[in-house]
Amino acid sequence: MDQALFVPAKSKAEEEVTQGSYICLFGGEDLEWIRKLIATAKEVANIAGIMLGMVYVGKSNSKQGVQRTAATITSEELSYCWNDPMFFWLFWARLESMFHSEVHLGMSIENDPLLHVIQTILNFDRSNKRWAVFCQSVGPDMVAAEGNIVLESIEEFDKWEDDANQNGFLKALFDRLIQKHLIRLFDEIHLDNLTILKHLIYAKDDIQPLVDVLRKKTVLLLISDLNISFEDMVLLDQIYRESRARPENQFEIVWLPIVDIDPKSAAWDMTHQQIFETLQSIMPWYTVHHPSILEPAVTKYIREEWHFSKSIIIVALDPQGRLASPNALHMIRIWGNLAFPFAKEREEALWRKERWTLKLIIGGLDDRTIKEW
Repeated sequence: MDQALFVPAKSKAEEEVTQGSYICLFGGEDLEWIRKLIATAKEVANIAGIMLGMVYVGKSNSKQGVQRTAATITSEELSYCWNDPMFFWLFWARLESMFHSEVHLGMSIENDPLLHVIQTILNFDRSNKRWAVFCQSVGPDMVAAEGNIVLESIEEFDKWEDDANQNGFLKALFDRLIQKHLIRLFDEIHLDNLTILKHLIYAKDDIQPLVDVLRKKTVLLLISDLNISFEDMVLLDQIYRESRARPENQFEIVWLPIVDIDPKSAAWDMTHQQIFETLQSIMPWYTVHHPSILEPAVTKYIREEWHFSKSIIIVALDPQGRLASPNALHMIRIWGNLAFPFAKEREEALWRKERWTLKLIIGGLDDRTIKEW
């Protein structure tokens, strides 16, 4: 983490904190949350085998409240915090100045991770939220999140312990926080689907035009590996092209390829790339530019929450980004475009109108033979 975020060490205790392998800065005035965070974080650090120093930095606009909280933290020996109120003021003043200095120099949160974390902390503070930042004492990587999400995530360490051992503590924590954030986003109400889509498929700026054209539309997320059956491709191609002639029932499809290997690694060779490009070239709908655009945390969310394994699934999102169906594939196979907008209510309505006949089973595949019978 950039050392500019820290007030220079004034004591041996401060030096010991900054020499740890990892540091957790946290703010707010909720003592119950603070106690839980510290206890859980220390327990997780012990299990993960990492050194973790914890520093309470208070709030920017609550001098008396911060002093009371700091006094309790010190008396209960919960974690390190400054005894001098001047240090709290200096921390927040420097944070504000760092933000304005970087903006003045033309930096943006899209291309400067430090500025993004600074803005996140300042936003949490201004909205009176609890928050925590985890970082390494040496290095640029930082993970910042709202207090409840952080606490819930570290309380569930057993669910991402293997990831921490394989990919490192901060990366695994970051991925877990993204998963928790996605779960919360799907529980919230949005004006359109942009918030959901940006968190699912937005990576830096190369996919932004795709997100824009999907705004306020019903979106089918075609999720598969590189082995999509010819038959499913033909069926999807048919209903997609038919939908173009029905303005009232139009939807968009986006292919999200999820593969077992890391598409950023050497294991993703020319054979994989050629298969991906071949599939991409025959799809009339939208696709992501490359499988690596999907964040590992997003692919893990899709596997765990939408139960994707290897078989194709089609997740339907309504124009507000709400989950209309975790897998509309079966509706589409039975009713085609009649299944629009692919919600459970539509599926129930279609079944109420259907009669158990041979035509229902065969569908429109062989109408001529049925008539001859």
